[in-house]
Amino acid sequence: MRKFYSLFIALLAVCGLAKAQVTFDFSGDDAYQQFGLTGFSSSESGDGDITADASVTSGDVTITVSPCEGKNPNRMWTGSLRMYGGTLTIASKGKNITSVKFKLNSSKWGANNSADVGTLETGSWTGDASRIVITVTGNTQIKSMEVYLAGEQPTPSDDDWTSSAESPLTVAAVLEKSQSLDQGETTEKDVYVKGVITEIKSLDVSKWQRAQYVISDDAAGTNALLVYNGYYLQGAAFTADDQIKVGDEVIVVGKITNYKGTIEFAQDNKLYSLNGELGEEVKVPEYTKIADIKAAATATRTKVVYKAQEVLVTYVNGSSLYVYDGTDGLLLYGKNSGIKVGDKITVDAKGDLYLYNGLTEIAVSEYANQTVVSSDNEVTPQKVTIADVTNNYAQYENELVSIVELTPAAAAWDDQRCVSFVDDSDNTIVVRDNFQVAADLAFDTEKAYTVTGFVAVRATEDGSEYRIYPRSVADLDNGVTPEPFVAEGEGTMEKPYTIADVKGILANNLAAETPVWVHGFIVASANGSLDKLIFEGGDEAIPSNVMLAASKDATEKGDMIPVALPTGNVRAALNLKDNAANIGLEVWVYGTIEKYFSVAGVKNVTDFSLDGKTGVSDLNAASADKAIYNLAAQRLQTIGRSGLYIVGGKKMLVK
Repeated sequence: MRKFYSLFIALLAVCGLAKAQVTFDFSGDDAYQQFGLTGFSSSESGDGDITADASVTSGDVTITVSPCEGKNPNRMWTGSLRMYGGTLTIASKGKNITSVKFKLNSSKWGANNSADVGTLETGSWTGDASRIVITVTGNTQIKSMEVYLAGEQPTPSDDDWTSSAESPLTVAAVLEKSQSLDQGETTEKDVYVKGVITEIKSLDVSKWQRAQYVISDDAAGTNALLVYNGYYLQGAAFTADDQIKVGDEVIVVGKITNYKGTIEFAQDNKLYSLNGELGEEVKVPEYTKIADIKAAATATRTKVVYKAQEVLVTYVNGSSLYVYDGTDGLLLYGKNSGIKVGDKITVDAKGDLYLYNGLTEIAVSEYANQTVVSSDNEVTPQKVTIADVTNNYAQYENELVSIVELTPAAAAWDDQRCVSFVDDSDNTIVVRDNFQVAADLAFDTEKAYTVTGFVAVRATEDGSEYRIYPRSVADLDNGVTPEPFVAEGEGTMEKPYTIADVKGILANNLAAETPVWVHGFIVASANGSLDKLIFEGGDEAIPSNVMLAASKDATEKGDMIPVALPTGNVRAALNLKDNAANIGLEVWVYGTIEKYFSVAGVKNVTDFSLDGKTGVSDLNAASADKAIYNLAAQRLQTIGRSGLYIVGGKKMLVK
């Protein structure tokens, strides 16, 4: 995703049918100036923070951004206007406003954003009003806005993804339109695409019941578009290996995404037609009670809609939620729409219901009709015994409980991040660090603990293993008050966070979405998981990530954190596949602290430094004359010694 900010504001008039719009563009290098700000916001600066109403006028149209009173301020950030709360007011002193189109950064749009008039959807508003007040309730990142007045119509553009079953796009048209999609960006609307299946990559009829295949514009393979994890006709599960084959003519419907530079159908697409057949409409069951959902769950994934009514959010784990309806608990896995612990919500959660190793969950594909009924409600664990959990598991599954007077059977987690706890009746339950919050905790086997967490189960060959998932170190209480976590660094280049800081920040729920500087040594890359570390550079290394450690000699994964390397300058310079000499390299990276490979890591890296003094991101030398720069962004006439340089806009390591 491109980051940045400039507010080019232009009024375009087109002859003929009088199509025009007022365009507010937040993607220029000086966009902050339009709001009267002194610069962009960053992890080290609040220059772009909007602390009072900020307005910009072009022609008859004025937009006003109010401050956000929540954790994060509304602000101008490199690449987009970022709003987390407050209001965005769009007003015209002339003709009424009839349409507004928003171009979003990374499809970021608060699920509960609302307008006082007209119809507001993700990325667009339609109606007839002189003034619109949009209330922002979650992370909304706007790269640009087009405001249309009465008598004007949106000008068709190459990135207009309008299609239908009767007028599907060709693969060639999809690939052309996709040039407007940033990496990680997904279309806001479903797209119908017609093609011929030219390759079947996988077809799972047992667990996921979905298929991956390639469609082209003809049987010869002209143009190619990957259909990722697609469903059968009308969203039905695949149940046989021969339901599709090479040569079939299909229409596929779903969202198009730019996944790490590859254009493909995003997950949860489906076949609309197969060789002209539409198939039978799939009736998706709807549930209002978690107890009924638990009773219906099997190992086979089934599409459902959970119409939750004022359920309490008891925990947020990354993109997953635990909710409680007053009787039962449920895990909503894989998607979060900006709601918080303590919120009571009403929402339609759409997705796949299944038992994951015996545990009931819904893998959510979409939240619809979401309303936060109230916030800051108390979340209180139920006091139970091990016998309560093991004898009445269905009653407590996915619920927050607390069990007293338990003794750990070991002083440390095992290699599965588990340790058994025993009560005074020799009942045993397994505590697992499922949320990666207490990796370095040592247990005192002579002390009694109060264990708090979510009840879970793991199906094993010998039956069912009942578990508790703690939310933090505080959920494993032996009566000794732990020392409060204090980071060694400050997240600046001068005082970067350490490897231990990164782990502690995430374990104590202190991570913010703003990027910070982290310091360490490159020691490996991970091939799909942290159990497959590659401790050398070259062809075996993985270019999409590196592992950082406090010491260049580290070999244990517990001493490391993973760092995601986005395509571009950062990956080109730091990845081990192309830069074998980077093993042991001391580096400072600038990104967000969050889970990566299910552990504390760094993602969204936009800058790095090799000396702790100067970043090198966005250094684009003129390629025409092969300009030479060092890492301090100084122009050189010649390369006088070994090191890393930018030559003609590309990284070069001189030995």
